[in-house]
Amino acid sequence: MNPQYEAHARAAFTHLATLFGGSLDKLPDAVKSERPNYMPLCFDRQHRDENGITVSLAHYYYQNGDACPDPDMTMRIDHAAKMVHPLSYQDSMRYQEVDEADPSNPRTIKLRIALAAFLAQWLGNTIAQGHLLAPKATAVDFDQLAPDRKEQARRNFKDAAGGDGYRYQLDTEGYPFGRVRVGE
Repeated sequence: MNPQYEAHARAAFTHLATLFGGSLDKLPDAVKSERPNYMPLCFDRQHRDENGITVSLAHYYYQNGDACPDPDMTMRIDHAAKMVHPLSYQDSMRYQEVDEADPSNPRTIKLRIALAAFLAQWLGNTIAQGHLLAPKATAVDFDQLAPDRKEQARRNFKDAAGGDGYRYQLDTEGYPFGRVRVGE
C-alpha cells in the first residue's frame, strides 16, 4: 500500500471518529449536523460486508429549491486497519469513482491518494466548523490540554480562547468537535 495514501486514510479514520465522539463502533443509519454559517453535513450508512462499512458523507446547499451535494463522498470504513478508503467523489462539476477492480493501475493509485488527501482535509475542516455527528461528547477544558494540543485546538476554533459564552467539546487529543452555550 502506498505510504502517502495510508497516512491520509488513517487521518480520515481519526477525523471521522472525532466527528462521532471518538468511536466508529456504533454508527447511526443517518444523521445530520447543522452549524450556523456552514452547509449542513449529512451522513448515511449504506451497508456492511466483509470489507467494512460503506457510508456516504455530504455537504448540501440549496439552489432553486433543490438540495445539491457539494461535495458528496462514498467511503468504506476499515476498522481492522483503522483506515477510511474513499470510493467515490462528486461535486457540482464532476463525479470520480475509484476502480476497485484494478487497484494497481497508476491512475487508480493516483486517484485514491488524491481522494484520501481531500477526505482527510475535508473532515478536519468539518471538525473546525464545529460539526458533530454524535450527540454524546466529553467537554474538556482547554487548560487541561497539553500545550501543543491546546494551541492546535485554538487554531482549529478561532474563538476557542473562551469568553464567548461557549464551552467547547473536545476529543481526548484536543480537537474540538462541538460546543454548547454555557448554562444549557
